[in-house]
Amino acid sequence: MYFCNINAYRTEISDFVFSVANMQLMYYYKNHTNLPIDMKRTLLFLTLLLFTVISFSQIQVRGNYTSYNEATGLDHVYIFSVIDNTSEIHYTSTGNTAQVKWFNFLNGVKTELTNVSIVSPTETYIDPKNNTGYIVNVNGTDVARFWVFDYSQYIPIFTSLNGTDGEFPCENVVLQLVGNVPDFKYQNTGGGIFTIDRYFNIEYNTLEWDTEKKEWKVKIQTEEIKQPGSVIPVPTPSTNTNFTLKGDQFATQLSVPEATVTSGEYATKAVKCRITTVTSVREAKNENDRPEKETDIEGSAPLDIQFYSNPTPNVRSYFWTIYRNGEKLMARSEKDHLYTFSKAGNYKIELSATNGICTDSSSVNVVVMESSIIAPSVFTPNNDEYNEEFRVAYRSIIEFACTIYNRWGRVVYKWTDPAKGWNGTIGGKPAAEGTYFYIINARGSDDKVYKLKGHLNLLR
Repeated sequence: MYFCNINAYRTEISDFVFSVANMQLMYYYKNHTNLPIDMKRTLLFLTLLLFTVISFSQIQVRGNYTSYNEATGLDHVYIFSVIDNTSEIHYTSTGNTAQVKWFNFLNGVKTELTNVSIVSPTETYIDPKNNTGYIVNVNGTDVARFWVFDYSQYIPIFTSLNGTDGEFPCENVVLQLVGNVPDFKYQNTGGGIFTIDRYFNIEYNTLEWDTEKKEWKVKIQTEEIKQPGSVIPVPTPSTNTNFTLKGDQFATQLSVPEATVTSGEYATKAVKCRITTVTSVREAKNENDRPEKETDIEGSAPLDIQFYSNPTPNVRSYFWTIYRNGEKLMARSEKDHLYTFSKAGNYKIELSATNGICTDSSSVNVVVMESSIIAPSVFTPNNDEYNEEFRVAYRSIIEFACTIYNRWGRVVYKWTDPAKGWNGTIGGKPAAEGTYFYIINARGSDDKVYKLKGHLNLLR
């Protein structure tokens, strides 16, 4: 669908160009009788196509109108916003010798018009009538066929619109419309009757998830409705809302006021939820794959993760289920909850939120990595801010104990947090350079047991 008012002011230069091209094609066709039959057919098709384009390009429509170009058996259907004294349809012939006749048609019968206005020897026009078909005949050949409507005679009338639950209220709302949408019924020259589809929009509020702000926000939803009847199904919105029906497409194209009706507020039954997480971060640089951002859901154990359900207002109950490597681990019923993942594995956290009528679900995956631990063999506590402490490099260590001994077997330091280490002091005083010994007992998130023994060199 598009506006065609520009045709009314088109120059005849294009007619001249098409006419010359047509003459050249015909000349070429007549003077090359030895052409292959396929090429002759192609030339003949192009000639006929040019003749059609030339003929119809001479139709000029004046007034506020739009053109429907998918009519069966017709070239166009012209829809005027209103047919008044500015509404005219002109035909301009390419020469003074053309015999132009105008006809209207109905039920397969055409009748010649006698009230055709003459502008010049080559230009004539008619004052179109609503719901009428017309034919332009040039030298005994019909060159243009079209139908005319006055939109002002087909304005939809909407009395009321009411939203109610559908058979499945979590999926559909039924809008009950009281009103009338007149049909645009036209005929082709053979008497066939056809209807032009009219399209309207239903607008209403729903909710969509804002991934940046991590919250539900109101979104205006638009559904296109073809030829609305008394019952209009639409997807259930996620929030309470009014519904507005307006249209049609021809009102938009003609820039005339749309027919509009708005319902009262509909109380939705639908629910929505969306899992978001906040992970406790750790800063110890000797822990590999540690959670450094609150959004991390994969890394070294333990992972302390706060889960939020982010429900829409209608939610009344929450069902959380945590699976580890495909097996159900636990279930909870809080709105939000905190969980510590201390075992290596692949986890799936599922949430089901309901109000007893409708249910929505959300899920997220968490990965806890397998354990590892490595002890260095040297450290240099000389205040150069590099390698100042004896610390293990580790990942997913759940239990840890390390003891440092001097060469005589005396305990000089011990600790139980793998993120920490020995700074090379004994009783608050710098320890002597030399060789020391360590014993480490640890257990990983994958239940792997570590018993490490070795020596380390303290250098300054």
